[in-house]
Amino acid sequence: MSKAIEVLQAAMKRAIEIRPKVGGYPYLAETLRRAGVTRNLWYLPACQSVYLTELGPVVQLGTPLVSGMADVPKFDREALIVALMACWCCSLRCRFRRTHMHLLRRTERRVRRKLSSDERAVAARPCF
Repeated sequence: MSKAIEVLQAAMKRAIEIRPKVGGYPYLAETLRRAGVTRNLWYLPACQSVYLTELGPVVQLGTPLVSGMADVPKFDREALIVALMACWCCSLRCRFRRTHMHLLRRTERRVRRKLSSDERAVAARPCF
């Protein structure tokens, strides 16, 4: 195994360890940059990535989307927009849910501090 592959694998492992559950791409990009990756070329249908590094180029092959020959469907702009919006909305919902739960917990803590011990027993949790 070459030094370029070792450094790239270590950087990817590090990026996985430090990334948040949502929005981890900037962590991967910065970790790869610090490891000496100057360019990353993706060929999605072939599941191929080429990493140009300071130590030399590295290719990574995954499982292609199809094997053999396949017809390429006609481009459907509306379907692409729907798919992108669904992905964006899911990401937005996750961020909203996290923020909402944080605010809910903070409000609940404030309410509990203000209530006396007798009132705590009958206080209901705020709902959303």
